[in-house]
Amino acid sequence: MLEINKAGAFEGMREASVPMSREAALITGITDDDLVGKKIDADIVGEIVASADIVIAHNASFDRPMVEKHWPCFESKPWACTLSDIAWLEEGFAAGKLDYLGMQFGWFFDGHDALNDCEACLALLTRTLPRSGELAMNALRQNAQKPALLVRALGAPFDKKDELKRRGYRWRADDARFGKFWWTITDELDAETEWL
Repeated sequence: MLEINKAGAFEGMREASVPMSREAALITGITDDDLVGKKIDADIVGEIVASADIVIAHNASFDRPMVEKHWPCFESKPWACTLSDIAWLEEGFAAGKLDYLGMQFGWFFDGHDALNDCEACLALLTRTLPRSGELAMNALRQNAQKPALLVRALGAPFDKKDELKRRGYRWRADDARFGKFWWTITDELDAETEWL
């Protein structure tokens, strides 16, 4: 049984170090003025993360580097991704965007901020997948338990960027500990090493 503890939800905002892009403001409905002087309490985040067995996000490859940069407590937790750990295409869905998936299941959510996205993600996990007949949470859990490795293409030449993108690599330019690098997640280390 999947149980949601809505009373334990936490939502906070943080003043950005750079101005918010026009696109981000249009998507979230949040402006730079909304963020002035705002700070997320690291102690509250730490308490919540400490009590979690797993961290789930839709498109964790976007969220994880960002939250780990600000709150190291996320680094020691296992992660699951409702975008990549559920085989949406095999289940008959043309795309994996959260709002699209919600509409395919007959519901929509208002806004695109952290708490709304979390609630939509949780709603998604309670749905039965159309082809496998499996609960989305069970499919997520099974795939999240498979080993996956972060592969960094350190020192990759600039002229190989298009090949790396086609292979699914992403660029990480702002990680102070490791510097700039291309990265991907794989469960086939030998094949990826050979390709590199």
